[in-house]
Amino acid sequence: AYGWSSIRSRPALRDQVAAAIAGARFTGWQGLLDAQREYLDDCWDSADVEVDGDADCQQAVRFGLFHVMQASARAERRAIAGKGL
Repeated sequence: AYGWSSIRSRPALRDQVAAAIAGARFTGWQGLLDAQREYLDDCWDSADVEVDGDADCQQAVRFGLFHVMQASARAERRAIAGKGL
């Protein structure tokens, strides 16, 4: 687990990370896997672009979209992560 904040204290961050770890243990491997699958399915359902007739171009577009999904911020007050974009 990883936590970062520009506004919360270190003890609050430690508590956040500890809670994330406890939640992951409670959810278990299969639950985490199912949640990740659902998240990715939702992303692809809303962001996929289909290119007819050009498999290489299709793969390149989806590869780019995958990287945007990976690099996009899901953090407090951050629209764009400082990694990859």
